[in-house]
Amino acid sequence: VNYPPSYVSLITFFRNFFQLLQNFIFLLIILILFINNPSFKIILFAPNLLIILFSIYFLMNIFGYLGARFRDFPQLINAILHPIFLITPILYEKDNLGDFLWIAEINIVSCWIDLVRYPFLDNQINLNSYFYSLFFQVKYLNLHLGLVAHELDKYLKVLPHL
Repeated sequence: VNYPPSYVSLITFFRNFFQLLQNFIFLLIILILFINNPSFKIILFAPNLLIILFSIYFLMNIFGYLGARFRDFPQLINAILHPIFLITPILYEKDNLGDFLWIAEINIVSCWIDLVRYPFLDNQINLNSYFYSLFFQVKYLNLHLGLVAHELDKYLKVLPHL
C-alpha cells in the first residue's frame, strides 16, 4: 500500500500522545492532592506542551526520513541521546551545574522541560526557553518540509485526478 510519507509517524505520534493523556490523569490527581493554592501560571502548561509536541512531531519525521535513508542513523541517535539526557537538568536544578550552566541553557531538551515544569512550580519561565523552542520548531518545520517536498509533489499531482 502506498501511504503518504508522514502516515507512520502520525500513527506513532498519536499512540504516544494518547499514552501521555493517560499519564496526565495521574498528574491531575497529584496536583489536586499536593498543591494547595494553584496559580494561574498552570494555564501556560497547555500552550507550552503544544510547542513541544509540534517540535517532537517534526523531529520524529526528520529522524524517520534520515533513518530510512542511512541505516546507521538510529545507532547514532541512541549514542547522542544518552549524553543529552545526562546534561539535562531533570532531577537537579540548573544552578548545580556551576560554570557549565551554559550547557543547560542551549540544550533544547532542557528548554522543553522548563516550559512544562515551571508553570507547575510557580516559577518564572525563562524567555530564552521560549525563544529556543520556537526557533528550533521553525527550523524543524523547514527541514521537514524540505525532506517531504518531493513526496508532496507526487501526491498533489495525483489529487486532481481523483
